[in-house]
Amino acid sequence: MTRRRRKPQELLDLYHDAELLFQTLGQEFNVPEVYELQLGGIDASPRTDSDIAALAMERAQALRLAATPRILTTADVVIPLAAQLARTLGELADTVTRPDSSHIMLVIRQKLNVVGQIMVDLDGSTDGPPTEFV
Repeated sequence: MTRRRRKPQELLDLYHDAELLFQTLGQEFNVPEVYELQLGGIDASPRTDSDIAALAMERAQALRLAATPRILTTADVVIPLAAQLARTLGELADTVTRPDSSHIMLVIRQKLNVVGQIMVDLDGSTDGPPTEFV
């Protein structure tokens, strides 16, 4: 049987942080509204900081959806999303020119690490269906 719980406040708080992050990445790395991904082959990978920022912006969109009140999500969605985005923000924060952008990225990175751990603790098990959060 699926377990259902309320989303932790820390995850709900990321709803607004995701928008701030999305805007910061777009401005800092000059990511256009429409961004073409390189999918020419399996080994195609991001080549520039703008490529990496664009992928992080897509993850910020997914995070915002997962953090939206009353939208169902699961720990197995939030945990890897938070981990990937936190890792990317750590890398990008070292390359920005504006200290305020770096600060925003590092603060949100810390919040993502906290949310990831909270979700692990709340999910509590590896057997059975994942816990659902609303």
